Amino acid sequence: AASAASQVLMHRCRFVDHVPEAVESLQYDPSCSRLAVLRANGDIELWSLTAGGWWREAHMPGVPETPVRRLVLGERTAAHPDGRLFSCGLHGLVTEWDVAHLSPLESYDSMGGAAWGLALHDRSSRLA
Repeated sequence: AASAASQVLMHRCRFVDHVPEAVESLQYDPSCSRLAVLRANGDIELWSLTAGGWWREAHMPGVPETPVRRLVLGERTAAHPDGRLFSCGLHGLVTEWDVAHLSPLESYDSMGGAAWGLALHDRSSRLA
């Protein structure tokens, strides 16, 4: 028989009704086992795969009225030890994100209006 000292009382909380936003875009970088997730509300999440499984490495809140549509990850290098992250959207901007500080680093005009897609050329590190 268990003694009273070895029993643990547990209280179950059910007041948090968390419904995650839909996924708008996914970008996986196999060189560092990292996944960038763009949510429908504009939030950006970075997930890393380790021996223990997936864990959310970073979360950057979306900017209201900024319709972001795609993400692209650049690999980690000596010049960019945290890697590089770019986004584009219907506003016509391509934004590079500061992964270390979880904020926009710089934005560039796409020179063509709304940007529906974005890709990184592996060998040249150029965006298309």
